[in-house]
Amino acid sequence: MALDLEPALKAQARSHLRFGGQAKGSSILTKADKLDVREAIARIAHVSVGNVSKVKQLLATACPELLQALRNGEVRIHRAWKWSDQPEALQKQLLCRMHAEPGINRTISKCIARHRGKRQPASLTLRDLVLCLSSADARQLDSVEVHVIDASSEALFMSKDLFRKLGLEQKEIL
Repeated sequence: MALDLEPALKAQARSHLRFGGQAKGSSILTKADKLDVREAIARIAHVSVGNVSKVKQLLATACPELLQALRNGEVRIHRAWKWSDQPEALQKQLLCRMHAEPGINRTISKCIARHRGKRQPASLTLRDLVLCLSSADARQLDSVEVHVIDASSEALFMSKDLFRKLGLEQKEIL
């Protein structure tokens, strides 16, 4: 919306230049008389001058869906600007993926919660687990798959079958 003020601000800046040339006999304006249009727009919109430039580029290159998401506050200016140099189909795909992520994360959390069972997590230290793994029969662990996930806390998930193979269930940790 602040960009709608650009034509008026440019006219004001030209007026300042004209006045400066008439009044002083030169085109050198004092600092107070100078008007940086991008800076004025940024101040009105409460954003950085760089974001003003990015939004101008977005208006020229972004797909309508991405612009709407930007207006709704669903996506930030910088992210939309980074996506805007991609083909329109990819912009839509990136936007769709961004909308789906919270639902996907919720689904993953529900699946993990279902597999955790009703009992409290095992109170097993990593040191105890390492000792248990080092004393386990190596042939039992040949088929163990390890998957790394992006999680916000330090946790280790293990199948019940592996838990039994390591003899941890017999130690009444659960």
